[in-house]
Parts: sequence; structure tokens; C-alpha cells
Amino acid sequence: MKRNLLFLLLTLFAACAFFSPHARGDERKRLLIINSYHDGAPWAQDIINPVLYDISTRDNFYAPEVIYLNNTLIHNHEDFSVMEEGLFKKFSNRKPDYLVLVGNFSFTLRDRIVKEWGNVPMLLICQSAEYGSQEFYYTNASTEADSETLRPLQELQGKFNFSIVHIPNLYEQTIDLMRHIFPEMRKLVFVADGLYINRYLDHEIRSYIRSNYQSMEYEWLVASDSSSEQLQQYLLSKDYNTGLLLSTWFYERMTIHGYPQLIAGDAHLIKSVRHPVFGLREAYFSYGIAGGTFPSPEEFSVQLKAGLSDLISGTDMSKIPFRKVEKKVTILNYEKLEQCGVSEKDCPQDAVFINKPKTIWEQYSIVIIFAIITVAALTIVAIVVLFFQRRKIEILDQAREKAMESDRLKMAFLANMSHEIRTPLNAIVGFSRLLPKTKDPEKQARFVETINMNNELLLKLIGDVLDTAKIESNTLDIHKEQTDVNKVLESAESTVRFRLRKGVGLVLKLGAPDCIVFTDSVRLRQVIVNLLTNAIKFTEAGVITFGYEKRKDELYFYVRDTGQGIPPDKIDLLFTRFTKLDNFAQGNGLGLSISKSIVELVGGKIGVESEGLGKGSLFWFTLPWPG
Repeated sequence: MKRNLLFLLLTLFAACAFFSPHARGDERKRLLIINSYHDGAPWAQDIINPVLYDISTRDNFYAPEVIYLNNTLIHNHEDFSVMEEGLFKKFSNRKPDYLVLVGNFSFTLRDRIVKEWGNVPMLLICQSAEYGSQEFYYTNASTEADSETLRPLQELQGKFNFSIVHIPNLYEQTIDLMRHIFPEMRKLVFVADGLYINRYLDHEIRSYIRSNYQSMEYEWLVASDSSSEQLQQYLLSKDYNTGLLLSTWFYERMTIHGYPQLIAGDAHLIKSVRHPVFGLREAYFSYGIAGGTFPSPEEFSVQLKAGLSDLISGTDMSKIPFRKVEKKVTILNYEKLEQCGVSEKDCPQDAVFINKPKTIWEQYSIVIIFAIITVAALTIVAIVVLFFQRRKIEILDQAREKAMESDRLKMAFLANMSHEIRTPLNAIVGFSRLLPKTKDPEKQARFVETINMNNELLLKLIGDVLDTAKIESNTLDIHKEQTDVNKVLESAESTVRFRLRKGVGLVLKLGAPDCIVFTDSVRLRQVIVNLLTNAIKFTEAGVITFGYEKRKDELYFYVRDTGQGIPPDKIDLLFTRFTKLDNFAQGNGLGLSISKSIVELVGGKIGVESEGLGKGSLFWFTLPWPG
């Protein structure tokens, strides 16, 4: 019986040994994250979560573990010793192979780490590239927190197997940003708890304000039960000349059971009040801050990934250069600033906005693009139908030779129209696809401007084709009314002025203080704009002058330019439909022929004068005038 029992025990022991990780040759590694703060600190979570995700995708690692040191609760040597012993006791049988340390406080364990776990490689992600004594990191400690009490971390790299990713606090740039948006800001309140980093920042901010904003008051509102009410008063105040700058805001309160509890709820009031609060970390947008200048999240992601790659690749971390997030980005909460009456034009031009309402284009871009493509397709179909109908009529009514010439012109017109439609349409579709893929505000504005310009070209082209169709079928409507000529010309000037080339002037000469004529105001403006557009197209330098004169029985309108001029043998072709003298110039060859038809329909005449190439042109037309 005893022998059987002994055999059974030996069998069980052998089975356990066989199925243990070491017996199976399990070579998976352990990565431990030691966080100086607690699990409610949003800045630390922005570091921890990417590390957890990266390691969880690797087959040769155990699931990574996170330890929170709760630095806010460490006030003295006794608190520190309790925390330290608890940490190393917890991992006495699970020695980590790699360490990611979040916050400078965690690096105070370096000597004990080496003693317990050997020369384990470490990656420190920190807000400061300096270190102080152990006492310096106690919360609410009396140790001075200035640059004279700190030493560069660089001098420790040869003694310990570590490197760092430095994410600086950009307090100077954020204070400048606050003053830019609120030029009358006369007081800065630094809303922060008693952590070591905030004691250091308090000293630095005081010095910065003393050097750059001598007339500005400064207050450090330290997180505590007693200061909680004062924070609420600041948040509820409508005095925007008192600026609030938020760092970490946690403080200790004893529960009814006699245990310490961390309080952070006061900071969440920021979301529900209108007073703008700026922050030192992008993660504080979850609290409802108005904005700030922060280390670039994109660059930090790259630096963190590179540092983590070095850590787990077996590289000697003591030889890895320190990394620092150099690029800065200003991010503003559009919705919060709008509540405070701050407009976008009061903010820096390079600022990136969040919570900004979408424009009509952003909401309906796909619908707009589809509508434009549909209109363009229908226009092409209409052009083709019009062309074939007109061709059939001309074959029946005209001699063979004239019909063949007309056929050639219209085929050229159709080919030209196909090109003219595709050109703006390609630009609209191309830049519309690029628009959602860029976050650069300057590029977005440039793309939208290009899309709008090509929309106008396409609509002008469609309008010309439809007018030509109406003229061909004798259905172009003329609606005469009392028309203020001066207002029509001034409207035409404002429409075309932005199209002028650089260095070309535009001069309007009104023939009288007041001039009322009975004609179609819309068609009159269309003719003026067509002639001005034509002049702008062929004038690279000099001036374009336009206006009118009152004559005995007519109004004489003119557009004179200093452009490239017209050869004498080409003048008679200018007002011929479907004709372009310069195939490389933008346009469809319809504008002048349409203008001629309109002027003749209202009882006027139209013509052009030019002394030849390089000597400019004069386009004119007349309208009946009762005198």
C-alpha cells in the first residue's frame, strides 16, 4: 500500500515537472510597467495603453503587467518603504525581463531593482530629463524644486542599463498662448497638486512670469480639501482675465474607515463650466480644457515605439541616446472657446481645432460631387443631342459644302467641350479625394479653394452651352426692366477683380452719376462680364479700362485692354460661334458669340477694334438710349 502511494506521488511530481513552463522549454519574456501615478491619471494611460497593445501582439511574451505606485500617497520614508517592500515581494517569484518606467518617481527604485532583479534593461518615459534625491519625490515635500537641486539623468546612464523618452511640459508656450487669446489676462492660477513635478513647475512658471509678464499676478492653487472650494469659485467666475492652467489635480482624503482615498472629481467640473481652462497635457481634453501647446502626439508615438523596440531587442540600453519629443502642436477646443466668446480669428493661425462643427462641404461632399458629375454628364448628353439635331437640319437646309464646314467646326467644338468639361471635373474629383486624407488646415483651405474655382468654371461652361442652345432654337428670353447701369457695372467689377493677373490693373469709368435704361439687367451684366473675362484672359500686363458713354440716341459701352491684340485677318471670326483664335487659352469659344446674340436681341450693336498683335484691343457695344 505504501509502495503504491509512493509510486503515485512520484508520478504526479514527474507530470508536474513535465508540464511546467521550464520543462516545455517556454522562453517567453516578462515585461513589467511601473507607473509612478495611479490608474486614474489620463497622461499615464496614454503611455501605458500603446505599450500594452504592442506587447500583447507578440508571441514570445507573457501578458504584460502594470503596477501603480500611487506617488500622490507617498509623503515620507515610511510610506516609500511600505510601497517598495510590497512591490518586490509581489514579484519575488516573477522576475521581469524588461521594465517600462512611467514618471521620474519610479526611477527612484533603480538601486533596489538592480539588487533584486539584476541588470534588467529599463525604458523611462518622463516629463523631466533630471533627477533628484528620494525625498524630492515625496508629495508635498518641503524639498526645494528648482534646477539647482536636480542633476541630469545623463550622468546615471553609464551606471544603470536604461534610456529615456522625454516628453517635456510646454508651460512657456501654453502661457504665451493664453495671453495671445486673452490679451487682458492679468492673473495666472496654476491649478496643480503637490507632486514633485508640480513643485518644480511652480518654480519655473514663477520665474517665467517674472521675466516676461512683470505685471501679471501668479498663484499656485495646491490640490486639497480646503482648496477645492476655491477652485470651484474660479471655475464659476466669468472673469476671463484670470487664466487657469491645469496640471495633475489629485489629493488625499481619509475615508470613514480611516483609509486614504484619492480625490480627482473637482477637475471634472471643468467640463460643465464656461470658464476656459488650459492644460499641460493633451490627455486633459477628457476633463474639458480649452486647449494648450503640447508635445506632438505623432512624434511621441514614433519615439515610444522606437524606444520599446530597443528595449525588447536585447540592445544595451545604456548605449541608447536619450530621446526627446521636440515637435510642438497647439490644440484648441473650438466648442469651449466659442462658449467663452472667442472666435477662431483670435487664435494662432497654426492652431489645430477639435470639436469644430463640420462645414456644409464636409457634411455633404459626396452628394455635391455626385450632383456635379450628374450635371456634367447630362450636359454632355445635351450637347451631343443638340449637335446631332442641328447637324441634321443643316444638311437638309444648306448646300453640301457649307454643311461640311459646319460639321468640321462642330466636331472641333464637341472635342473642345469634352476637354473643357473634363478639366474642371478632374480637378473637382481629384482634390475632393485628397481633402479627407489631409489634416493640414492650409492644405484643406487650398484644396477647397481649387474645388470652388473649378465649380465656377463648370457652371459657367454649362450656362454658356444652355444659352447657345436657346439661341439656336430662338428661345433665349429677354426680360426688360428699369436698370441702373452704374450698379450693373460695379457688380461686374467686383465679380472679375479677383481673376486679374498679378500686375494688371482694372479701371471703371462711369459715364454719368446716374443712368437708368430700360433693358435686361441680367443679360447686360452677362455681356459686360464676358468682355471683361476675355480681356483678362489675354492681358498679362498693363491695365483694363471699361465703362460707358452717353451719346445722342445710344449708350456706348467699351472694354479696352493692353493685351496681346488681334491680327486684322482674324477680327471677323471673333463673334463666330464655336470659334477660338487661341486653342491654348482657357474657354469654350462661346462667350463672344453669346454676347453678340444678346446685344442684337435688345436692339444694339457689338464690335471690336485692334491695331494688331501686341497693341491691345477695344471691344464695344451699344444699347438704345432715349436721350
